[in-house]
Amino acid sequence: MHAHTEVINANIAELIMGLDDVTAGFSRDFDEMRSKTGWESMIGIFSSAKSDTVVKLLEGQLAVLEEQKTKVEVNLTETLSDREATVNALESLRTDIANMDPEIIKLENAIASEMDAAKRTALESKLAEANSRYSAMVQDEQVKLAQSQTLERYIDKGKTGVDSLNSP
Repeated sequence: MHAHTEVINANIAELIMGLDDVTAGFSRDFDEMRSKTGWESMIGIFSSAKSDTVVKLLEGQLAVLEEQKTKVEVNLTETLSDREATVNALESLRTDIANMDPEIIKLENAIASEMDAAKRTALESKLAEANSRYSAMVQDEQVKLAQSQTLERYIDKGKTGVDSLNSP
């Protein structure tokens, strides 16, 4: 029995020593995996440099986009102010045109009922002057209307630009 126990102890000792050898082998393999080879270190340096370059490029693009966004917002604000002034001028002009109608009708009626040639000629001159002012205001109204519509399109484009620059 004693001999059998010694054989078992010897086998256990051999197994433990074998396990130590295997563990040491694994430990060396893991250490090798943790340390970089020269090639891996060189790739790491270039990879890091490339990553830094990409980050700098992206930061530069972000700065340009922020600058563009600011410019677009300033332009949009100016365009909104211009359109507001144009619409106010257009409304004022339309009021002035509407107020001229009674004046023109009054002059036309006065001409129709006037028998004196000199007075009639003076009234016709006033009517011609009123019609000339009326035509100029109608032309100005068309210009203001076109300007307002153009500014409205610019505002829509500006809003679209701001929205696209605000999008993540």
